[in-house]
Amino acid sequence: MKQFLIVCSAIAGLCACALPSAAGPTFVAVPGNVLSTLDKGVPRGVFIRAVDAVLREMGKTPAYLLIPTSVALNSLEEGKLDVGTAIVPLARDQERVWFSAPILTEYSVVAVLRNKTFPLARIADLYGRKIGARVGFRYPMLDGDQGVTIARYRSEGEMIRALLFGEVDGILISSVTEINVLRTEGMISKLDILPIAVDRVPLIAAFSKKSFSADEVRDFNVHMDSFKKGPVWAAILNQNGLADLVRDWPLIDRRRTDGATSE
Repeated sequence: MKQFLIVCSAIAGLCACALPSAAGPTFVAVPGNVLSTLDKGVPRGVFIRAVDAVLREMGKTPAYLLIPTSVALNSLEEGKLDVGTAIVPLARDQERVWFSAPILTEYSVVAVLRNKTFPLARIADLYGRKIGARVGFRYPMLDGDQGVTIARYRSEGEMIRALLFGEVDGILISSVTEINVLRTEGMISKLDILPIAVDRVPLIAAFSKKSFSADEVRDFNVHMDSFKKGPVWAAILNQNGLADLVRDWPLIDRRRTDGATSE
């Protein structure tokens, strides 16, 4: 509650000010997750560090505020903030803010117990198996397919325990953040990761239409594409232990046993 009041106070302070000019600070919302957070005001995490570098290349002076994504999107629409970070692009928000091109993509991959792998190439390969997933997470390529049995868990810890005790055949985890956490905690040695992803979630930056033009967002995309091909991005990934995790994964074939496709 205290953090939420601080956030509200910060936004209220921005409301009282005029919109930042081109020479003033660019207010950037940081959600506080492993990809985009602050440490004593300094941006930490691969996503926010990439955004910080590109904004500075464009001549901007970022000023960071720790704000939940839902609050940030409303503030971007109202022009109280300029940039949001590590956001999942949803169709309902496209009219409210500008979307960047995807900066990083998280894939949903299947983790199983070591030496308990099974063939996975299409949706039908999951039929007859019980797969653990988190409450509140969506898996568009699997949700609604009656052949796939998904057990929902409130936390990653509960889900992993279910796998260790044989209550599920596999669990859905993110290809970057959760694999990295499992590796850091020493749990990855007990698991195998199947080589085909069952879904993907692009993460973007969002821009206020009141402080950025469409041309500026296109310019941001060009700068970001160039940045991600350079040595600084490679160094950031290495420093965070993610160099082998930030990559493209092949996606599961959506065909079911009847030849139809999962929606």
